[in-house]
Amino acid sequence: MKTTFWKQAGSFVEQNLKAIGVLLAAVLLILVIVGVLRDVAATREKEASELLFQARAKSEVLAKTDEKAAADAFDTLIQKYPSSRAAFEAELLAGDVWMAKNKFSEAEKRYALAAEKAQDNFSKLLALYNLGAAQENEGAFDRAVQSYGGAEAVKASEFMRPELLMAEARCYEALKNVAKATELYKIIQDKYAAQTFYSGAAAVFLSELSLKH
Repeated sequence: MKTTFWKQAGSFVEQNLKAIGVLLAAVLLILVIVGVLRDVAATREKEASELLFQARAKSEVLAKTDEKAAADAFDTLIQKYPSSRAAFEAELLAGDVWMAKNKFSEAEKRYALAAEKAQDNFSKLLALYNLGAAQENEGAFDRAVQSYGGAEAVKASEFMRPELLMAEARCYEALKNVAKATELYKIIQDKYAAQTFYSGAAAVFLSELSLKH
């Protein structure tokens, strides 16, 4: 029985040797291509990181006298390596330049671009939170609520949930949506009672809301 099996297997291999060879060659070629692409990607990420370091140093010097030039210092990197992790970080840093100068609408643009370039949950969370902060400071509370809500929906957001809820509540309060603000402050009080910084602040804001309304 075993002999018959091996004879059949040998016969199959012999008859299909050419096809098997082609298949193996194709698999080998794919593996080589994947390896080359990984090496290229690693090289590009390294080059992008080096450019980010240089751009950040340049930006810090320029920020003292010209915030636009300081933010634009990251653009060469972003244009050359648009899909890199460094490009995402560059957009965040450019946004930070504008935030430091209280130019919130400009910061919003860069943080929005950073959110588009985010390649993982934590990066998305960070970009959306910064985006919401820029919009809140700008007075665009409706857009800020959407950004904070988007950050809250990210899987990695649990550790920042009370901060995000607090930010949303502030925005709803600014939008005169007292019912929604009250609802969120109560959620913070109930769900995050052990985190006294947030639950205590929520209690204060609730008290102030009740006095106003």
